[in-house]
Amino acid sequence: MVKIIRIPESTMGYDEPINDFQIIIDTPYFQRLRHIKQLDLVFEIYPGATHTRFEHSIGTLHHERNILDRIEKNTGYIFDKEEKKTTQLAALTHDIGHTPYSHAAEFVLMEFGEPDHDTKNVEIIKEMEDDINNIPNIDFDLLLEIFERKNPLYKTIWGLVGADVLDYITRDANRIGRSISTDTERIETYAYFDGKEYGIETKASGSVKEHIDSYLTMYTEEYNRKAASFWKGIIRRGIYEACEQGKIKPKEVWQMTDTELECALIHSGGVAKKAYEKIRNRNESKAFLTIKLEGMSSQEETRGKPIRVFEMPENELMNIVSYFGESIDNVVKFERDVERELSLEPGSATLAEMPHLSMVKAKDVPLYNMDNGWTSLFKEINGLKEIFDMAVQRKYALRVGVSKPYRKRAFEQSDKIIEYLKSFI
Repeated sequence: MVKIIRIPESTMGYDEPINDFQIIIDTPYFQRLRHIKQLDLVFEIYPGATHTRFEHSIGTLHHERNILDRIEKNTGYIFDKEEKKTTQLAALTHDIGHTPYSHAAEFVLMEFGEPDHDTKNVEIIKEMEDDINNIPNIDFDLLLEIFERKNPLYKTIWGLVGADVLDYITRDANRIGRSISTDTERIETYAYFDGKEYGIETKASGSVKEHIDSYLTMYTEEYNRKAASFWKGIIRRGIYEACEQGKIKPKEVWQMTDTELECALIHSGGVAKKAYEKIRNRNESKAFLTIKLEGMSSQEETRGKPIRVFEMPENELMNIVSYFGESIDNVVKFERDVERELSLEPGSATLAEMPHLSMVKAKDVPLYNMDNGWTSLFKEINGLKEIFDMAVQRKYALRVGVSKPYRKRAFEQSDKIIEYLKSFI
C-alpha cells in the first residue's frame, strides 16, 4: 500500500507518496516541524500564514521529484537509484535543523555559540544515521555531501530555481493571498543538469524572469515589510534577554516548538516576557526613524505620522547594517542605548530586522542553451539586473521604532539617534 501525505492548499493540492521516508517523517526531529511556522511572525499580519515547516518540507520533496524526473525525461541525464533517492531525502529534510521562529531565533542562538541551521541540519542527519541507513537505495555519504554543498546535486534543492525556493515562494504567496507570477510547472519542465551545473533551459527564460520578480516582491514587500521586521526584532530581543540571563538555555531552543519557546519567554519574566506580551497583545513597535538610500526618501510613505525620514549614501548605510549584522550584541546594545537616551522603559526600543542589501538583491540564474551551452539570465536579458536592483533599492530601509506611547518623544529627538548611528560608519 502506498503511504501518502495530503497537502491541502486549494491552489496547490497534491497527494505526495512518502513510502520509504515514513521512518524519517515519524521521528521527533521531523514531527517538530509541524509546530514551527514557516513565516515566523508574518502571521501577525496575515492570519492565513500559519503554514509550517512540515508542510514546506513535504512540498520541497514534491518539487524535487518533479525536477529530477524532468531532467531525466528532457536531457537524457540518468540518475542512478542512490543519487535520485538520496537527493529526494535531502530535499525532504533540508529544514530539519530550523529553530522555532526561524531565523529570528537562529541569529540570537549563534551569538551564544550555537550553530546556524545548515550546520544543525548536518548534526541531526548524523544523529539519524541508523534510521536513514534502513531506507533502501540511500547513500549516506552522498547525503552528507549534498547537505555540505560538496555535491552539485545540492543546486537542485537550494538556489533561486531549486525545489526549496519554488515551494516556499508559491506556498507563502498562496497563504497570504499575494498574487505572483511564478510558474513552477514550466520552470520544472525545462530543468537541466549535466552532472556539474543545474539551471533552466533558455526557452523558459521568460518564466525564470517572472519568478525572480516574484521572489524579490515577496522579500521586499512581505518577508521584510515594516511590521514584520519589527515583530522579528521584538522576538529577537526577548530571546536574547532570556538567554543572557540564563533563563533559557540556547542549546535547548533547537528542540523547542514555537509554542514551547513562547512559554519559555513567559516564564523568563522581565524584558523577555514583555516581548511575548507585545506580540500577543499586538503592541508592536512604531517607527519613528527611517533611513533610506540616497535619493529614495520619496518612496517612504509616512501618512502624516511622526516618522523622521533620513537619507544616506549606500556605502554609509551598509556600514551601519554590517555593524549590526556582525553581532546581536551590537543590536541589543543599540536598543538599550536608545532606551537610556530617550528615558524609555527597558524593551521599548526596537531595531527592525533588515538583512544587508547584498542579501536581498537578485542573484543571476544559470540557463542552458541547447545550441551554445551554459549562459545566464542576466546575460540573456540586458539591463535586467539593474532593473531588479533598483526595485530592491526603492524598498530598502533601516528602521528604528519604539512602543507607541513613546513615538512622539522619540521623533522629536531623532537627530540624536541619527548622530549615534553615524558613529558606526
